[in-house]
Amino acid sequence: MAVSTYLANLMLDAGMRGIAPAVPDKLYVSLHTADPGKTGAGEVTPEAWPAYARQDATAGGELGAAFLPAADSGTSNKQKLLFPALDGADPVEVTHFGVWTDVGGGTYLYGGELEKARTIETSDEAVIYAGSVTLSVA
Repeated sequence: MAVSTYLANLMLDAGMRGIAPAVPDKLYVSLHTADPGKTGAGEVTPEAWPAYARQDATAGGELGAAFLPAADSGTSNKQKLLFPALDGADPVEVTHFGVWTDVGGGTYLYGGELEKARTIETSDEAVIYAGSVTLSVA
């Protein structure tokens, strides 16, 4: 799992310098076909999955509805996330997730490996269950 350089700098500035970070209104979870690293690379493309969209981690609620309170340097998602049915011509293998500040574009914050890689077949929906997206900071 990788914290983006942006988020790492925010945490250091907040904890070591007392600089309060700007807080996004929402967080969005993305699916990736490879490790997103520190930049959010490898996100599913519209060419492979035209109906794909990042999912609102708050499920329409306030920011606090996205993740559980941090404990032991970690947290996990509170909401079940349902991605639309794959409408591309070929299956898509998803292996990782990402967390962003916007549904399109925005700032990449964090990424990691899914509990289990999955090949999404045409007409299949992808589901991330509550508690399946685990974030930790070492």
